[in-house]
Amino acid sequence: MSSLIERIGRRWYVLLALTAAPVFAVLAPLLVGGEILAWGDDVRQAAPLYAFYARALHAGESILWNPDNFGGFPVFATAFGFFAPWNFIAAWLIASPLGALRVIPWFTFAAFAVGAFAVARLLMAFGVSFWAACLGAIAFTMARQPDNFYPVVNFAHSLLPVLFLCIWEAARTGRRRWAFGGALALGLGWLGANFQDVLYVLTVLLPFAIFSGVYQRRARPDFSGRRLAARLTFMVAAGT
Repeated sequence: MSSLIERIGRRWYVLLALTAAPVFAVLAPLLVGGEILAWGDDVRQAAPLYAFYARALHAGESILWNPDNFGGFPVFATAFGFFAPWNFIAAWLIASPLGALRVIPWFTFAAFAVGAFAVARLLMAFGVSFWAACLGAIAFTMARQPDNFYPVVNFAHSLLPVLFLCIWEAARTGRRRWAFGGALALGLGWLGANFQDVLYVLTVLLPFAIFSGVYQRRARPDFSGRRLAARLTFMVAAGT
């Protein structure tokens, strides 16, 4: 039975479901239980900003300047993920800030689920067994232990394994789609995560790309380091 699950679980959609299930269980009170994690930054920053977004968007006013903060403050100067798609979706669909705080955990869940999936795929690519890879993915995701659940402070945690997976697969297969996927993930990171967190992620991309290139060079004599360098350059340039 275990071998059957393992064989089926190697399909990407099954692996995604397996690694996302524990994350859903932890976040279930926020996702389907009707609870709101309203403390810390969620109260001090998220709720007031969602109120401003909703008021400005529904009134057709500018979102570049928030008159409610400090007698007027440029919203894009905050670390809130000013252009993050989920902020606008939540504010546009849900007029009240408390309603937005009910929607936002779903985006956090999606980010955590994709991050856990990327960790599991990456660990299996390194030769880790299926179940060990699933446990490693869950451990990595749960290690975040956020004190709030809006995605701007959690997105970079999942961005790192996603970019690692894209680099690894770009080195292994040489396919351009992994470079495009990495560029898309990095672009979302710049839009929706704290800037300093994205910079932390960028600092480790080059060492990991070098590691991936050396590994593939030893495994495949036909490996092209120049092609990997081109893929990495495109990923960072296009994503930025």
